[in-house]
Amino acid sequence: MGLRWLLLLAAMGPALLVPARARAADLSGAAEPSPAAEDAQPDMPRAVALDLYQRESKSRAAAIGMSIVLPGAGSVYAHDLPGAAVTWTLLGAGVGLIAWTSLNPTRQGDISGPSVPMLLGGLVLITAAELHSIVNGYLATIAYNDRLAGRLGLPTDVAFGMAPLPAGRARAWGPTISFRF
Repeated sequence: MGLRWLLLLAAMGPALLVPARARAADLSGAAEPSPAAEDAQPDMPRAVALDLYQRESKSRAAAIGMSIVLPGAGSVYAHDLPGAAVTWTLLGAGVGLIAWTSLNPTRQGDISGPSVPMLLGGLVLITAAELHSIVNGYLATIAYNDRLAGRLGLPTDVAFGMAPLPAGRARAWGPTISFRF
């Protein structure tokens, strides 16, 4: 149970701090444009921008799922190749350490003694690679979506959109608003 909370906090922690930093910048009066705002298309109608954002944005759940199945895949999905490279480096080092330990036992057929710390080190590196992959895939997806929203001229902490709402037997489209905390 404690490990689940630790993983959740590790995955969500930096994302929870982003709005606080943004509020602090607003209070200080620092109004520096974001790099994504330079690519913004001001003449694009808001409805078109929202539709494009809905189609092009990346799913955090998909990034986490991909990262669980194949370490680094969530980072690649969110266009963060350096994050995937870190995951693959940790994974390769862990697998290499375990392979080296199994190929070079201390005595014939014995993996006790000095080989045990190497084996455990390899397992720690593989675990660190998997955890890094999950957390980085999640955070890279948030960063990708923020850059996309900035390029489209949409706010990054509050999103407005349209969603289908049940209305009897038919469906009606209604406005939605979502906040990121």
